Amino acid sequence: MAKLVPSGNQGQFVKDNQVMAVEEGFKNVNQSWLQKTLPLDKAIEKCNELEKECEDHRIKLKDFKAEVNSKGKFCLILKDKPYTFTDYAYGTASVRMPKKFNQTLARNLDEGECDEKDAQLLKAMWENAVRYDDGSTYLVRTRTNGTIRAILSDEYAIINNAWTLELFKEVIPEGRLSHARYDDPDTLYGNILIPDKFRKENGDDYGGMVSIGNSEIGKRKLSSTPGVFSAICFNGAIWDYTKGESVIAKRHRGKIDLDELRTMIITNLNEQIPLCDEVIEKFLATRSMKLESKLNMKSVLAQTVEDARFTNSESEKLLESYYVEKTERDSNKNSFFGLINSITRASQEFSSDREIMANSFAGGLIRGGEKSWEKIQARARQLSVADVDRILSL
Repeated sequence: MAKLVPSGNQGQFVKDNQVMAVEEGFKNVNQSWLQKTLPLDKAIEKCNELEKECEDHRIKLKDFKAEVNSKGKFCLILKDKPYTFTDYAYGTASVRMPKKFNQTLARNLDEGECDEKDAQLLKAMWENAVRYDDGSTYLVRTRTNGTIRAILSDEYAIINNAWTLELFKEVIPEGRLSHARYDDPDTLYGNILIPDKFRKENGDDYGGMVSIGNSEIGKRKLSSTPGVFSAICFNGAIWDYTKGESVIAKRHRGKIDLDELRTMIITNLNEQIPLCDEVIEKFLATRSMKLESKLNMKSVLAQTVEDARFTNSESEKLLESYYVEKTERDSNKNSFFGLINSITRASQEFSSDREIMANSFAGGLIRGGEKSWEKIQARARQLSVADVDRILSL
């Protein structure tokens, strides 16, 4: 069989020659990508498996005993079991003991080539901080692997990740969880791909999704926002839209009425799904928004890095992604459309939190439409060549 060689618009070549999951109800999802997603039943099972590794304690800080273990590492003993801190747990501990426990110092004393003397100093800092504790009860999340995940207020209300997915399944039973990350077992990140039958047929290359999130240890709110993803490169923009009740952002604090929350989420989802078509229409409209003739696209990318506050490594990924995007589709070259696609492609290589941030930023650009494009270009015109090179680390 002769090898297929792409020419011209490579993005259309990919779209025309890839096998799409039409029979499964996702005409804009590549079959190979669909295999990387999970039916919601399987996603719920995975969350339940991770839940078995959780240990939640409502205790006072004095119930811990600080020690330096045989490996010369600082740890806390609870019920004869040693626990070491995660990086995030140090941050939550410093919130509970803001005057006497410094998270930056704690992390520095507990990483890399730190030795037993560092661990002894960290132990002393903990014991000194506990002396000033007012005896409050805290919610402490640990894992069976011997790590402290978080030290939270007793008022913190855990919203279970599996329970959250069960609600999404009620509304989108045939949905698939995509872009999920399991590097943090307490926090849920991902996009639920919406089957074609939930959306009107519009013949485009984009599908609708709901970007979801929840953290059982306070890293993020319970959230749900509609969004759009590309059939070709699978990147997605979160549509942080506030029409009606289209965005959920529930804090984990105080007593939560789960029945009331369940009703709110289900109602919200039924309002969000129709918005996906509006997202796609507004997104496709950015194809006609071209770069000003006297402006360089690198300047626009540099301004985007400044506006989104991307790190050096993230700006590098953005630049790489733009060069990929402009070769995949002609409509991506020197256009607002290409900028947005570049942001969402690059974000797939960011950390979980930063990916959400970048995709929300992209969604905001879509929402702003032509005004957003004009503002970025206006600011980009003020950048010198030296500014652009510095921002993009060229």
